Amino acid sequence: MVLKVVNAKTTPLTAKVDLRGTIQGKTVALSGKGKAIVLSSVKPTDENSFAEPLKIVPVESDISVSAPTFDYTFAPNSFTILRIK
Repeated sequence: MVLKVVNAKTTPLTAKVDLRGTIQGKTVALSGKGKAIVLSSVKPTDENSFAEPLKIVPVESDISVSAPTFDYTFAPNSFTILRIK
């Protein structure tokens, strides 16, 4: 399962993620393990440059999903990809 979320706000956003349901007629089963890949910056106008080529880089972290519905806090000014097995 891949979920892509943009938080264009300047504050963190906590959202309830609901993965209940079916995909092509099959019930969704979760392994409880996943990965979050986050691109974020302090200001929405930030960008990489030759002087600062690593100002905005993807940060990966492991996440644990214990149920088909869970709360997740998305960083300010961010693009997040949640990959859940």
